[in-house]
Amino acid sequence: MIDVIDLDYTLLDADELKNDLAATLHLTREQFNNDYEQYYKKEGRNYHPFDHVTLIVERGWPREVDKIKTNANIRQLLLNIDHYLLPGAVELLQGLRARRDKLIIYSFGDEDFQRMKIESSKLLRQLVDGYVVEGKDKTKNPFFQTLIEEKQKVLLINDNLAEAVKMKELLELNGIECEVIAPEGPYNKLLEEARLQGVTFVHKLEEVQKIINKPKQENFKEFTLH
Repeated sequence: MIDVIDLDYTLLDADELKNDLAATLHLTREQFNNDYEQYYKKEGRNYHPFDHVTLIVERGWPREVDKIKTNANIRQLLLNIDHYLLPGAVELLQGLRARRDKLIIYSFGDEDFQRMKIESSKLLRQLVDGYVVEGKDKTKNPFFQTLIEEKQKVLLINDNLAEAVKMKELLELNGIECEVIAPEGPYNKLLEEARLQGVTFVHKLEEVQKIINKPKQENFKEFTLH
């Protein structure tokens, strides 16, 4: 089995990270959210804190933001990324490894920023087999075609219900058995909606342990992530 796991809000407390990024940028969380909405979400751009620093310096406030110093502080913040892993994240990955599953983090967002987060995590690098970052559409990335070609069952763990359902439907159209577990998060709050989509809804990652506690997958087939 191939386990494809989302990063932000699934394994990582992205909300707490944003709080600390806001403080590093000398912004209140409300100001941070306003910037995010105006300069990234409305413009269809993926967020990167270094880009945010440049934006702040160019507009002239908060004046406390020095580009070199603030970028260094952000790098230091990311060195402690394991602090932001959600309760149950490590245990979940350990449980999946015990089944001899292939574990891949498949993250959406700015490619450089997502890589920085993943590669800064000692725990994630120890527990997963690889990662893929996509900045536009997860179903259009070559990795998605690899999932189809491998012809193994796929387990998707993703808080983004719409994204997970889209992936599930396309995999199944190509004859791939797919199970989705959707932890509660900002993109997935409705239990009934998840049920209607054929998705298993969980409030906490710890609940996933009961779902995955099955005998080891037989005839395990190794594959190489390019």
